[in-house]
Amino acid sequence: MSLLDHTWWEKCIKADPSGLLDKWALRRSPVCGWPGIACRHGRVRALNLSRLGLEGVISPQIAALRHLAVLDLQTNNLSGSIPSELGNCTSLQGLFLASNLLTGAIPHSLGNLHRLRGLHLHENLLHGSIPPSLGNCSLLTDLELAKNGLTGRIPEALGRLEMLQSLYLFENRLTGRIPEQIGGLTRLEELILYSNKLSGSIPPSFGQLRRLRLLYLYANELEGSIPPVLSNCSQLEDVELSQNRLTGSIPTELGSLKKLAFLSIFETNLTGSIPDELGHLEELTELLLYSNRLTGSLPQSLGRLTKLTTLFLYDNNLTGELPASLGNCSLLVDVELQMNNFSGGLPPSLAFLGELQVFRIMSNRLSGPFPSALTNCTQLKVLDLGDNHFSGKVPEEIGSLVRLQQLQLYENEFSGPIPSSLGTLTELYHLAMSYNRLSGSIPDSFASLASIQGIYLHGNYLSGEVPFAALRRLVGQIPEGLGTLKSLVTLDLSSNNLTGRIPKSLATLSGLSSLNVSMNNLQGPVPQEGVFLKLNLSSLGGNPGLCGELVKKACQEESSAAAASKHRSMGKVGATLVISAAIFILVAALGCWFLLDRWRIKQLELSAMTDCFSEANLLGAGGFSKVYKGTNALNGETVAVKVLSSSCADLKSFVSEVNMLDVLKHRNLVKVLGYCWTWEVKALVLEFMPNGSLASFAARNSHRLDWKIRLTIAEGIAQGLYYMHNQLKDPVIHCDLKPGNVLLDAGLSPHVADFGLSKLVHGENGETSVSAFKGTIGYAPPEYGTSYRVSTKGDVYSYGVVLLELLTGVAPSSECLRVRGQTLREWILDEGREDLCQVLDPALALVDTDHGVEIRNLVQVGLLCTAYNPSQRPSIKDVVAMLEQLNQ
Repeated sequence: MSLLDHTWWEKCIKADPSGLLDKWALRRSPVCGWPGIACRHGRVRALNLSRLGLEGVISPQIAALRHLAVLDLQTNNLSGSIPSELGNCTSLQGLFLASNLLTGAIPHSLGNLHRLRGLHLHENLLHGSIPPSLGNCSLLTDLELAKNGLTGRIPEALGRLEMLQSLYLFENRLTGRIPEQIGGLTRLEELILYSNKLSGSIPPSFGQLRRLRLLYLYANELEGSIPPVLSNCSQLEDVELSQNRLTGSIPTELGSLKKLAFLSIFETNLTGSIPDELGHLEELTELLLYSNRLTGSLPQSLGRLTKLTTLFLYDNNLTGELPASLGNCSLLVDVELQMNNFSGGLPPSLAFLGELQVFRIMSNRLSGPFPSALTNCTQLKVLDLGDNHFSGKVPEEIGSLVRLQQLQLYENEFSGPIPSSLGTLTELYHLAMSYNRLSGSIPDSFASLASIQGIYLHGNYLSGEVPFAALRRLVGQIPEGLGTLKSLVTLDLSSNNLTGRIPKSLATLSGLSSLNVSMNNLQGPVPQEGVFLKLNLSSLGGNPGLCGELVKKACQEESSAAAASKHRSMGKVGATLVISAAIFILVAALGCWFLLDRWRIKQLELSAMTDCFSEANLLGAGGFSKVYKGTNALNGETVAVKVLSSSCADLKSFVSEVNMLDVLKHRNLVKVLGYCWTWEVKALVLEFMPNGSLASFAARNSHRLDWKIRLTIAEGIAQGLYYMHNQLKDPVIHCDLKPGNVLLDAGLSPHVADFGLSKLVHGENGETSVSAFKGTIGYAPPEYGTSYRVSTKGDVYSYGVVLLELLTGVAPSSECLRVRGQTLREWILDEGREDLCQVLDPALALVDTDHGVEIRNLVQVGLLCTAYNPSQRPSIKDVVAMLEQLNQ
């Protein structure tokens, strides 16, 4: 064929940024001299147009080049399908069409290319199955079909490709078992099948792959145990079996793979201990076994892995002390052992890890003094010892870790002063030392932390239930120099004993988005600029000496009569706000940090409850939290685990809900069984409700909600609110009652949940103050939109809306109400005045015709509760009495 006579490229190629094809059009010489074309004996043998940015389609006319041995069009923007006519190019040895936008199926005709050695179709948009006819290409050495949308099974016929050295099928949607016949490809060196949906077990025939160097099977659905015969693959360098459903233990035989450099089997279901024999893998650089169910202690033999750079064993059930032999692994860069059950102290030999950059061992049971050996690891960037039992002082030598970026020592038993040498760590951007027993003042040297973004020093105290005023917390003044930390994003100094004024310099930190100085002894005016304009009152509460516009309390130094007059009325309201917030936060502090220690659950236990927060256990997700189904290991009971996001607003909700642990105990309130508070996880363990929320259940099963069940639900919610409003020493206002916060147990009895916005009330008027809008639009009473006062009558309004929705099946946010511009109450009064059945849930109106009077009376209760004026609403006590009359 003469390319000069057939201008096929002009019809098929729509864009040629390089201009190469334009040069063809100008040529009058024989095609064998054209760029991109190679000939032999005057015949075109190779056509190489790769990496030219070509756009268009592949012309079937290329098939006329009968002697073509190599067609290389890879790394362009070619689209359309692969012409089946290419199967007629029987001289082809290399077909390279990778990294384009090709679609359609792989032509079966390619099976006619008996001389083909390399077939590269990866990184396209191909779909359909892998044609079994490719098994006829008996000379194939490289088959690369990865990163497409291929489906179906891996053909057994590929087992006939005896010359095959590389098989790349990763990142497709292949299903079914891996054919046993693949184990017969004895020349195979690279088998890459990851990120598919392959199932079944790893074929034992893989033990015949004596030349195999790379085995990547991760991110599939493989089951069964790891075949010990893999140890026969003596050339193996990389083994990646992670993210499957494998069971059993790690075969000891893997220790004979002398060339193995990379072993990754994370996020499977492996059990048993880490074999001693892995210590024989002297070429190993990375060992990744995290998120399994491994038990036992770390073998001393790991100390022989002198080339090891990465050791990830976190999220298992490993126990015992860390072996001193780890100090022999002097090339270690990243060690992550968190969320296990390691105990004892850290070995002094860690001082020999001169290349160590990341060391995470939080959420274990380690104890003893601060591991001073780590201060010799001067390359450290991340040091996380949080959630352990380390004690004693944090040494000044920590200042030698000049490259440190993250330091997490939270939830230990460290005592004494904060070392001033921390101020020399100019690359430090995250410092968490919360929930220890630190005392003394904040070092002035913190002003030198130029890169700092988050400082967490809250919750430092002596152990035991001692009077609040007697706690030895951080003392002294907040250094003015903190205002020079231009990178600071978060600063939490709450629950200490800081005195003096809030530095005005903090207002100049434009990046500071979160500040909490509550529960201290700060005094003087609150700055009125920067982050302070966005602060909630609770972030300043518990400091009765603070004054200014933000806390609505006049400062004594305002001496002019005009200023005094201006602030007199605000001072009275502000005093109430400050006292209310201070009392609430004081209860939070005492409740969370002392009374509730017995409710605290370790992160490791939480992970075990939910099977490592498996997606299979996910019950639901919202804007601020996810809820998982879990199992309490102590008694086998099913629980719900609510994991909160880390937003500041939600942390306050979390504290509020934890505070209710000892306060709220009633059959119609969801029981909070415990909580977990670590830097990584903030979660509540709740009583499990198998029927979910009233909102979701009603949406799916309205027909199951007959009159009797709806009345039972209405009574149960009312009883729960009655307990909160009338049977506690200090009433509790829920502030966010809605169907989504009412959960149903197996018998469809209601349980009020989610006390994250709840407020304690002090006084007899059933009111208190808040710093922002509370509740959900449609369920919150109208007065909450215009006032910072919440009351028990607000809960009554929300109850009325829930009741009316329960009877009508119409939510206050429904489209029909939005179009009408009406509230649920207004719609019922408008449409149901003549015939109540017009507004009732059809499932209720059609079935429960014998209860017409009771239904009408219950609707009337809902209308009374949703009166616009709070004074016209009944109390929840009156509502309970009305419901009792309906049952008589």
